[in-house]
Amino acid sequence: MQDDTDMDEDFRFLEPLDLITKNVSELQQMIKEKKEKVQKDKANADNELDHEREPARDMEKEKNGNAGDLEPMDICTDSTSSPCEISSCDVMALEGYTSEV
Repeated sequence: MQDDTDMDEDFRFLEPLDLITKNVSELQQMIKEKKEKVQKDKANADNELDHEREPARDMEKEKNGNAGDLEPMDICTDSTSSPCEISSCDVMALEGYTSEV
């Protein structure tokens, strides 16, 4: 099953004209080169993303004054989430399928 998925993904590297004009070995070589390029690009993008995140994390830690120390969250004891009444004119009943999603 995995081989079928890989083969299907391989076709995304090819153009229709290539399928008509190139032989099998040329197509395989093209797929191999494009896969390697995608892997390199992905590795470079991940590496760049990590480098971009590091300064932001460091600045955030310095700004907050903690260098990795975890602080508990504040618990709000106010009763701001009291139940409220919603008038029937503000409610839109959707009709259709009866099964839950």
